[in-house]
Amino acid sequence: MAAGPDVLNHNIETVPRLYRQVRTPGDLRTLPGNCCKRVREVLASRLYKIRVDGGLGEGDEEVLDVLGDLHQHRVDIVTIGQYLSPGPKHLPVQRFVSPEQFQAFRLHGETELSFLQVVSLAPLHPVAATTPVRCDGPDAGGIPAERPLNRHLHPLR
Repeated sequence: MAAGPDVLNHNIETVPRLYRQVRTPGDLRTLPGNCCKRVREVLASRLYKIRVDGGLGEGDEEVLDVLGDLHQHRVDIVTIGQYLSPGPKHLPVQRFVSPEQFQAFRLHGETELSFLQVVSLAPLHPVAATTPVRCDGPDAGGIPAERPLNRHLHPLR
């Protein structure tokens, strides 16, 4: 954060109910809130963008709840994408979110919650290379101290 980026991006991967399956072990319910608070303290005048992915077993209401939480934490931009499993060692896709539901997420975020922008990606639009993976391996949870706001999981070996 010392570089003072114009936009800080943070990928929360999924909804709170699925954090333990998708993210590192432990109770991560407050992770996005803690990160948002910290970002706002350090980079108050910068844009803050968060990404969440559909297709890991979450319900539509859970995605709407996450949007509400992110709005309360003063996030500016939200990207919602479709999770696609990159391989057999990664979590499988649980569902494909319909184009209509992506549109509903976008409209809710922009009209009801007044985000600057909600980019709700069409199904089959691939997510970043840092896609969530199973976190039950021996090196799961290895989070570098120098990157506390950008946590990525490692595939099982």
